[in-house]
Amino acid sequence: MGTWGVALFSDDTAADLREDFRDLVSEGLSTTDSVDKLVIEYSPEGDPDIEPVFWLALSAIQWRLGRLDDRTKQRALTIIDNGQDLKRWDDPRLRKKRESVLQQLKEQILSQQPSVKKVPKRFVAANTWEIGEIIGSS
Repeated sequence: MGTWGVALFSDDTAADLREDFRDLVSEGLSTTDSVDKLVIEYSPEGDPDIEPVFWLALSAIQWRLGRLDDRTKQRALTIIDNGQDLKRWDDPRLRKKRESVLQQLKEQILSQQPSVKKVPKRFVAANTWEIGEIIGSS
């Protein structure tokens, strides 16, 4: 996992999660089903490096899309309140900056979220076809 700053999405896991959640919702999955699928894929429970990043980033993504569910909101608030995420930051200056980021997130997810936004399907410019493969319909 790579982290290059204190912002919520300055982390490989958070950046990947943002795209994965948007993709699942764009495919028609509900917020609950999307979260269930991501929990299975990322297995965040009990991992001190992934668990806080997972729930904090997911709460920010969901709030921005007007889809913040109670489970994600409560998990993020618990992580913020108990300081679980701050344990990852050894440098006191970075820890202080991260604390500010988390307080802003807490204020955001406790506020009225925007109305539900439609998430368009992402255009995939590549395909998995092999050269010489024939595609047809019957």
